[in-house]
Amino acid sequence: MEVLNEEYTQGEENVMKREVIFLNRKIIFTYIILGINILLFIAMSISGGSTNTNTLIRFGGKFAPLIWGGQWWRLITSIFLHIGIAHLAFNSYALYSIGRVSESLYGSGKFLFIYLFAGLWGSIASTMWGFEHISAGASGAIFGLAGSLLYFGLRTPRVLSGRFGTNLIVIILFNICYGFIDSRTDNYAHLGGLLGGFIAAALLGLLWERISDKRFVGILIFLLITLGSAYFIVVPPEGSWQSLYIKGEKAIDSEQYSHAIEYLMDADELSPRNPLIRRSLGIARFNLAGELFNAGEYSEAIVQYKECRSLILSEPAIEYNMGLAYIRLNQINEGLAAMRRALLIDPNFTPAKDVLRLYNQ
Repeated sequence: MEVLNEEYTQGEENVMKREVIFLNRKIIFTYIILGINILLFIAMSISGGSTNTNTLIRFGGKFAPLIWGGQWWRLITSIFLHIGIAHLAFNSYALYSIGRVSESLYGSGKFLFIYLFAGLWGSIASTMWGFEHISAGASGAIFGLAGSLLYFGLRTPRVLSGRFGTNLIVIILFNICYGFIDSRTDNYAHLGGLLGGFIAAALLGLLWERISDKRFVGILIFLLITLGSAYFIVVPPEGSWQSLYIKGEKAIDSEQYSHAIEYLMDADELSPRNPLIRRSLGIARFNLAGELFNAGEYSEAIVQYKECRSLILSEPAIEYNMGLAYIRLNQINEGLAAMRRALLIDPNFTPAKDVLRLYNQ
């Protein structure tokens, strides 16, 4: 590290000497975690591909609705999975570069604690605010390791003001700013991991710092906050939009579409324009419309299909089914207009073409 050539005050001399010693310690968990990540990536590739949604779910990818439903382990398993070779390569390089330094400064035991709890904090933050998509990756935990280096820099101000500190801060800020620009990046996981890693490092202390009584109490509080936050996510409070959403999903699974719509509309009032809620609400209305259609209640089915339009975008089956309902009511012009709308969404939607051909359109 270039910082070893920086000048330092007498009060920091012992810390700097210890740094020289402990940077040469044997690295254990950095390489173990790298190996686990790579082996899981190979297993996912063999089982259907790391970018395949079903494979990600099967191997423990983070998806908020499943976590809300009680699958708490996804908060941890997701930090060992990666989506695509580029994702794995970038995070592996970052873990190799930052992990060795962090493990040297904190020791293997403290390093593992920092890594896992930073990853958990990243998953918690991501599930709270970035709940829309399936996600995975070690970046939250790696940001936590960056947080641990930031704490080391604060303990040795000359390090933080030198090239090492400057590079570290630039890397952290660049990646956070990039995360706000790139919608594919889970910045909530980055920020949560950075904060969790910094707090864990400050409570545990560097390798040569003993865990005092005050630090021990702080660690217990940290554990309680972490586990309490995880419990809040896994078991959403009754009446929250998350709990109503889960009830709606269960009602859809049991084909109780009217009940599902009630739950999801209540959830939508608490969290307006939420894409998860609106998608499930669209599915519930679409299936209810199908039941009404099969029961011969065509007018009621049309009402539900119209509601679906703003909930499930660009779905030609909605217009097609609505067109069939109009035709059953002998409202031929409205029915054919719906068929044309279906073809505007998907010009190759064959069922709509067949109906228009039948009416010589």
